[in-house]
Amino acid sequence: MVNQVILVGRINSEPIKKDNYAIVTVAISRNYKNVNGKYETDLIDVMVRGQIASTTTEYCRKGDIIGIKGMVQSEYFNENRVMRIIAERVTFLSSKKDD
Repeated sequence: MVNQVILVGRINSEPIKKDNYAIVTVAISRNYKNVNGKYETDLIDVMVRGQIASTTTEYCRKGDIIGIKGMVQSEYFNENRVMRIIAERVTFLSSKKDD
C-alpha cells in the first residue's frame, strides 16, 4: 500500500515554527455545496520538518496558496487516535498579493 496525500489550498494562519518543525494550517474548499447551498472548507494541520519548515515559515504567509505532498500518520493521544499530515514536499503556488 502507498501512503500518499496531495493537498492544494490556502494557508489559513501564519505558520507556527517550533524547534525543528513547523505547523501550517491549510484551508481546502470542497467541490460541492452543503444542504444550505454553501461550499464548506476543511482546515487541515500539516507538519513540516527540517529545512522545508524553515523555508515555509520564512516565505509563506496567511492567504498564500501552497501544494503539499505528504503522508498520513496516526498516533494515540490520551486514548484517542489523532491523524496528521506529514509534509514531504511543499510547493509555493501563489501569494495573496498576486490575486
